[in-house]
Amino acid sequence: MPKYSTFPTLFNQLLQFSTKDLKALKYFNGLSYKGGVINWERNKQTTASISIKVNTISDNPFIELDYKANDKPLNYKINLVSIPSNLGKGIVWYFICPNTGRKCRKLYLANEYFVSRYAFINVMYEKQTESHKWRNWRKTIGKVCESEKLFEQIESKYFKRSYGGQPTKRFIKLWTQIKAAEKISESGMMNIFKL
Repeated sequence: MPKYSTFPTLFNQLLQFSTKDLKALKYFNGLSYKGGVINWERNKQTTASISIKVNTISDNPFIELDYKANDKPLNYKINLVSIPSNLGKGIVWYFICPNTGRKCRKLYLANEYFVSRYAFINVMYEKQTESHKWRNWRKTIGKVCESEKLFEQIESKYFKRSYGGQPTKRFIKLWTQIKAAEKISESGMMNIFKL
């Protein structure tokens, strides 16, 4: 008897935001109380949006979310906690998952509420659902497809190929990836597709 397909929910398909996103939008600039709107877009069209308020002034910092899910208005707070950076420069902000109580840096929308990935059961990342054949294909063909992007990075206006007469680590890394992509032969491609 064949195995039934499970069609797992994928993290990549869920609405999500992270402390990194909020920092880029300047919500964590010092101690402040700031509000705004976060939008999600697909094909340059807004698919979802939420109203957000970040309060880092109070003794118990929080983020307040206000949105509609399934035509039901929702308004709730998610606690924040800050920890000194291990680099000794500033602080790093974390969400406290309202479901599990664990620190996290990314929240996903599930069953109308934003929670951490630890609150999920049977949810996967997209790469976890790929077959071994597809993964091998991505490793080889993906390198060929990405080599043009790597060349663009090297040729960009402010890219430093060398510093003090020595090649930079970034240049060496990109150049190694380009050379690996060039080594992929036609016979290697045939083995992938079993032609």
